[in-house]
Amino acid sequence: MAVTARQFMPFLQFRWTIFESSAIANSYRRFEPEAALFWKENNEQYFDQVFDVAIISCTLHYLTEPQTLLNFLSTKSRYLLIMRLPLVDDPEDIPTIQRPSDGIYATVNAQWPAWFLSRSRFDDCLKEVGDVIFRWTTPTEIWQFEGEPIMLEGVLLKTKVDSGWVNSRDIIEIGSSDSRMVSSEHSTSR
Repeated sequence: MAVTARQFMPFLQFRWTIFESSAIANSYRRFEPEAALFWKENNEQYFDQVFDVAIISCTLHYLTEPQTLLNFLSTKSRYLLIMRLPLVDDPEDIPTIQRPSDGIYATVNAQWPAWFLSRSRFDDCLKEVGDVIFRWTTPTEIWQFEGEPIMLEGVLLKTKVDSGWVNSRDIIEIGSSDSRMVSSEHSTSR
């Protein structure tokens, strides 16, 4: 995403910081000079500044308490860009077990907990942390939930942090290393 942003907006200077698991951050750190990306371990000690944009891609539904991260990032960034989010029209978040049907994870029968997040609860959380600017669905990313297709969604949110822009653009990306490499097939159990 950083490369694309730089290609489409060469007139802006980005400082792109990615927070990941220790193993992923350490592996990618060697590419920092050429990519101009800064890899940090998921650790709140690095959140000593306010970022212009926080990008959360295919991550919230793997966290034990997704709202905690949203609340925290809404105090550390002016905008939240939340992508690849499985929302369902259910009053409660629904815990599931994700089982990839193809790829490397399927060959080892990997599985892990994930949520299908309640749209109404998620929207209530968004109202607490800022104002929705834009919402979209991603027709190329469809997961299965209880035999029905669920199109992943995204939202751009302006937080309540002071909206004054600075000369450079500080961007933080919150990663979930496993979520970037899984297939879009899900098995669920309630």
